[in-house]
Amino acid sequence: MEVILLEKIRNLGELGSQVNVKSGYARNYLFPYSKAIPATEANKAKFEARRGELEKHQTETLAAAQGRAALIQGITLEITRKVAAEGKLYGSVGTNDIVEAMKQQGCDLSKSEIEMPQGALKDIGEHEIGVSLHSEVSFKITVNVIGEE
Repeated sequence: MEVILLEKIRNLGELGSQVNVKSGYARNYLFPYSKAIPATEANKAKFEARRGELEKHQTETLAAAQGRAALIQGITLEITRKVAAEGKLYGSVGTNDIVEAMKQQGCDLSKSEIEMPQGALKDIGEHEIGVSLHSEVSFKITVNVIGEE
């Protein structure tokens, strides 16, 4: 299915790109979240009329994400968890725990912005966690998991 992207989408295309995607992806994700429109002649004309407005909105969201990144980037989080004798955690440190620790630091972050490809942290020590605020704004923060008896 041919669609016109209304914003930059990672691994898919830029604003205004006409790309071919699977129809289920378009119907279930791109269209409901207003990230794309079907590539018909009428929609192409409507898009070209709104292109300046969409580009302005995209630059504003990018600037806002870069501003948030400047506040968050240098932070090192310390999270304390109960630990067994071998150094393994009884539970784990997940995205909810990281969001709560960020709130205590005074930074607003959502679960969807945290990237943990290996899953929850289950060991004590320092871990690098990815944060993606925008498709063009990604960085790593350090989470130090401290064990307590």
